[in-house]
Amino acid sequence: MLVQEKQVWSVEELLEVIDELQRVGICYHFEDEINQILGCLYEKKYAVGKNNSDSERKERDLYTTALEFRLLRQHGFIVSQGETTLDLAREFATNFLQKYPNKKIDANLSLLVRHALELPIHWRVQRPNARWFIEAYERKSDVNSLVLQLARLNLNIVQRPNATTFIDAYERRSDVNSLVLELTKLDFNIVQAIHREELKHLSSWWKQTCIAEKLPFARDRLVEAYTWSSGYLPRPEHGYARIMATKVNTLTTVLDDIYDVYGTLEELQLFTDAFQRWDTEAIEKLPEYMQICYLAAYNVVNEMAYDVLTQQGFLSIPHLRKSVIYTGLTFTPN
Repeated sequence: MLVQEKQVWSVEELLEVIDELQRVGICYHFEDEINQILGCLYEKKYAVGKNNSDSERKERDLYTTALEFRLLRQHGFIVSQGETTLDLAREFATNFLQKYPNKKIDANLSLLVRHALELPIHWRVQRPNARWFIEAYERKSDVNSLVLQLARLNLNIVQRPNATTFIDAYERRSDVNSLVLELTKLDFNIVQAIHREELKHLSSWWKQTCIAEKLPFARDRLVEAYTWSSGYLPRPEHGYARIMATKVNTLTTVLDDIYDVYGTLEELQLFTDAFQRWDTEAIEKLPEYMQICYLAAYNVVNEMAYDVLTQQGFLSIPHLRKSVIYTGLTFTPN
């Protein structure tokens, strides 16, 4: 859909389209197409036992070669970097790029260079980084309006400012693409509905734990934990993982407050011992606020173990228990 206006694309153009889709955070809509393109490139150039012929290989510059290498590695293709060659190339590129922003050349390219030097791509968090690239992409002279519209909407699925306003404005455009419009509306409505249901479930669970009521000293970070989980698990189908990650992170915050803020040394030693024993009878000597937190964590771990066992056929309770014990030992004062 995004490349239908042009019949023949060079390797560099295809790689740049994939890179832009990844940077603005909407590549998951086009996974099959991206994997097909990268798979063809890999088969041509790198696959073992193949007659590796690549008509464009001699004409490719360092930029295209590096971009191809990075994208293939990011998508799981086995591509050798050639021992220290990549380190030397990175050192050379860094030294060159550090001088580039001072030159009076393309302002948008200078902006991208400065961003790359300040924040290497493997350090970036997807959503905040996507917002930065969307703003930079808007300043390009050859902007693909369809990519830009999808990127804005997909970013707003989590961060949500003015998303419905954008859809209404896009619908009134004279050159509106009906397929893109339908995709944006469906995508927005489906994901928003998913997030609402997940937050409703989590709010009900949090209320049932009575932690906010019985442990007023503990931080109530449920929404913050869900936002964080949505940031690193943004895809709609990862709802279960978002919910369980939110529960774990919320309870971890409560545990941190118990160990750092409220519990006495004697209470904390008993608390840690109860986690090591992993037995509800071990909490009889604990104060009420610790019993509540312990049982909440105990139930979440058992819930996860039950789900894994029934859905995957794997008994995970020993591993989950070790993780909880390790967390408790980490928080325990020396």
